[in-house]
Amino acid sequence: MPDDLQGRGVILITGYSYWQGINQWLQDPARHITLHRTSRHTAALEMLLRRRGDFLLDYQMPVEQARRSLGIGDLPFVEVQRLQLKLIVSRHAANAVQLRDALDHAYQRLQARGEDLQLP
Repeated sequence: MPDDLQGRGVILITGYSYWQGINQWLQDPARHITLHRTSRHTAALEMLLRRRGDFLLDYQMPVEQARRSLGIGDLPFVEVQRLQLKLIVSRHAANAVQLRDALDHAYQRLQARGEDLQLP
């Protein structure tokens, strides 16, 4: 985490799980970080723009969607951590085959639109 957060305000999304190491770092009393929470990504961006917090800790895709919906241009950012995502559908789940097929079709539509789906 950047040392620039020392004594600053960080906006977090309520209900999201952040990596344990990041949570410990943010909650370290010696850093004097003020945590602000909101339940929506658009509200988080609005808080940031209104200087109700100095930094926003969020996931890239929801921020990009919220940024576009608010008509906000590109924002400077620092990537704190990149996680690979794997979706596993239990065969015991209701409609497991249909769910798997829907996920596959969604992936194919994103791929057809030219979205970058490569993992680092």
